Amino acid sequence: MLTIKPFVEKYLGEAAQLFVANYKLLRQENPLLPEKYEEQQVIIPLIRNLADETGGVVALKEDLLVGYMLGFRIPYFKGTSYGAYCPEWGHAAIVETKPDIYHQMYRHISRQWVANGCFTHAFTFLGHEKEMLDTFFENGFGLLVIDAIRSVDVIGQDFPSAFTIRPAGPDDATTVSRLEYELQRHLAGSPIFLLEDEPTNVAELRRGLSEKTKKVWLAFAGDKPVAYLQAEASAFGAAQIVSDTHTVSITGAYTLPEYRGRGIAVTLLNELLVDAAANGSQRCSVDFESANLEGKHFWLAHFKPVCYSVIRRLDENIAWANSRFKVYQDEEQP
Repeated sequence: MLTIKPFVEKYLGEAAQLFVANYKLLRQENPLLPEKYEEQQVIIPLIRNLADETGGVVALKEDLLVGYMLGFRIPYFKGTSYGAYCPEWGHAAIVETKPDIYHQMYRHISRQWVANGCFTHAFTFLGHEKEMLDTFFENGFGLLVIDAIRSVDVIGQDFPSAFTIRPAGPDDATTVSRLEYELQRHLAGSPIFLLEDEPTNVAELRRGLSEKTKKVWLAFAGDKPVAYLQAEASAFGAAQIVSDTHTVSITGAYTLPEYRGRGIAVTLLNELLVDAAANGSQRCSVDFESANLEGKHFWLAHFKPVCYSVIRRLDENIAWANSRFKVYQDEEQP
């Protein structure tokens, strides 16, 4: 019989073991991923910090830990209310009866989240966990974001001679900012509807390009800038398991609609990959919205998914039902 209890310190080591075992399965499919996340001492501090901050649950079978689940509390998460996010290292379970374990853990932790005003729930799953995606689709979740990686080997494709490709320098900050604005307009449109922050301040972009904390490649049709690709050492919001000193992360890419399908994006990507290899990187990562049809088609053609993130948005009116239905109680309802 499965028992769900609060996550406490004594479960840290076993929880880390569960995640590491699961991560090793993913690395069997994609050995390009960083090896360091197979080490319990790397995972334990991540789990400890999350458990100390927000708590969570464990699943026990005859006092043996068979699963755990923890999540961040995030303000204004895809809306005006709080949400809860469980990263890929914030949950794991044994392979046997895994869907049932997750059903029971989510039943309990979601009750806590809603009681704490969290009406948007999101999880990131490792790329080989297709069964768990189906399990969460059954729980009302939908796909939101895909994290993917590739080697830094260049892609064999002829250079589109009608265009000029070059690295951006500090004097190109305004040009990069305008293309970033076009990307944000695209992401805010149908069917993605992703609301981003304002485009990066031009002065900040100029500083990043000068200090090379941001690397950008531009494509021109004559004198007209028509595409850009930006890379950094890490990407905010990307999956933890791609984060590594030998990873270069794509943090922006856009081609004007009338110039798509001409090989520009692949050429920009190749420029990044050549630079990444020369600077000791072993892999390139990207994360993108699954509803970004144009972007998804390109990224999946050249990158292999390693994480899938799913999301569920609850009706905030359930909050008033606390006293009427007592839906937040930990005991099972009849």
